[in-house]
Amino acid sequence: CSLLWCESPALRSHQELTAVIRDVGLPTPLQFTSPVHFTRWLFKQPRGEVTATYVLAVTWRDAKPCAMALSGVRSGSLEALRADTKRPCLQTITGKVQSDMGTVVKTIFVLVKPEEDLRARRWAASGASGAGISVVISQDVAGFWAIF
Repeated sequence: CSLLWCESPALRSHQELTAVIRDVGLPTPLQFTSPVHFTRWLFKQPRGEVTATYVLAVTWRDAKPCAMALSGVRSGSLEALRADTKRPCLQTITGKVQSDMGTVVKTIFVLVKPEEDLRARRWAASGASGAGISVVISQDVAGFWAIF
């Protein structure tokens, strides 16, 4: 399992998460300074019959745009995404996809402030993420351990 970290701007939580990553023994995460950069990377990745190998760690601020990008990759529908002339085209579908379009991201870990917690949990529970993948909400990086 590999880690992706998207946070704009990079905050104290990045240092905390880096410490937890070292404790877990994971390699240094691939870091994105904005959901736009994450989306551009994601659109270059295979989709379809693929093995999900990444956990995406984000703050609440970046959770929704990143989830919308994942949803776009899974559905092929890009209307909900902001225009980006530098975003590559979606990759051709790999293998046979029966009902569930796969992507390389298997879980979104959302690090929230206490005042964001209830709203984030409601968003995740309602399926509003649209990403069709597991969403874990936590107020501290220790919640990251729940994924592993």
